[in-house]
Amino acid sequence: MKRRGWIRERILRILLNEPDGTLTMYKVAKEAGCSFSWVHEFLGKLEVMMLVEGTRVRNYEGLVRYWQKVSEGV
Repeated sequence: MKRRGWIRERILRILLNEPDGTLTMYKVAKEAGCSFSWVHEFLGKLEVMMLVEGTRVRNYEGLVRYWQKVSEGV
């Protein structure tokens, strides 16, 4: 798996572990070991998919399914 895939997986795991939105994007970036801009861009894509709102998970099951696709490399 490429580095981008690992970063996506880390961000998704962080969001799934703390779905209530209490984490800031800066905290997610620090825990994922990536840049704030990367987290901001990725969360923007997840918002368009209506899976999250900021760092709050709107569709937990949908986010789990998306994580499965990412981890499989699809």
